[in-house]
Amino acid sequence: MRDRGELRDMLINSLPENAIQWDHKATSIDAFETNQYEVKFANGRAFRADVLIGADGAWSKVRPLMTTAKPEYSDTCFNEIAYPADGREAERLAVAIGTGTLVTTAPGKGIIAHRNADSSISGYVALNKPESWIRSIDFSHAQNSRELVYAQFKGRSEQLVDFITMSTLAKPTIRPIFALPVGHDWSRKVGITLIGDATHLMSPFAGEGANLAMYDGADLAGAIIANPNDLEQAILTYELALFERTLDVARMSAENLRLFFGETAPHSVVDLFSGLFSPET
Repeated sequence: MRDRGELRDMLINSLPENAIQWDHKATSIDAFETNQYEVKFANGRAFRADVLIGADGAWSKVRPLMTTAKPEYSDTCFNEIAYPADGREAERLAVAIGTGTLVTTAPGKGIIAHRNADSSISGYVALNKPESWIRSIDFSHAQNSRELVYAQFKGRSEQLVDFITMSTLAKPTIRPIFALPVGHDWSRKVGITLIGDATHLMSPFAGEGANLAMYDGADLAGAIIANPNDLEQAILTYELALFERTLDVARMSAENLRLFFGETAPHSVVDLFSGLFSPET
């Protein structure tokens, strides 16, 4: 079994040494009448391109050049938890997880913990809370923030609550879950397109976000190879396929998020997985 970080390193190491230019965070992008685009970076550098592919994630600087669609808060936030492989906490909590992932949900809350290949544990405590509630907590104070999150789980089993109170993260990270509107698309614009979260940001509850991003890259490359003398046709072919393949996944992601933390949880989650793994399917 490989963790995502190892797979990422494998992909990066397969590229020529200077293929990736690190320390280049895009701060602004300007479009010119010549159908060129200038990207400016926080390090002061800039470049112009005839073809611009926005692979810059949830808060893409490229996306606004193509569509007015913006990520919307899903009413669910994640608070990170983690335990090192050599800690007694991880050894004890791993019993509840087994060799894969533990998912425990209830209306408006849940705990998701994953056992990594090196036996460390990482995961999230999920809460349905307004964004204003999230922003009101100072997560730089680990103990105080953990106590506020723990208060939402009073009455749950001690073993589950330990996933919150015993986390060894010195500075927990809060991750509000945002998603782009299901089914959004755009009209073709010369020399520009999007891949990955920049185009189909969704919650992780379809389990397909990273898969789609890698497929996007491969599919766009394939379209360019098939149309080496007509980049516009290549990008159009890619985008038409992109919109079609992401629609059902985005719908599934939004629906599964509702099932995981809605009023019928955890029974809705049991029904979901029972349907996925029933003999008929």
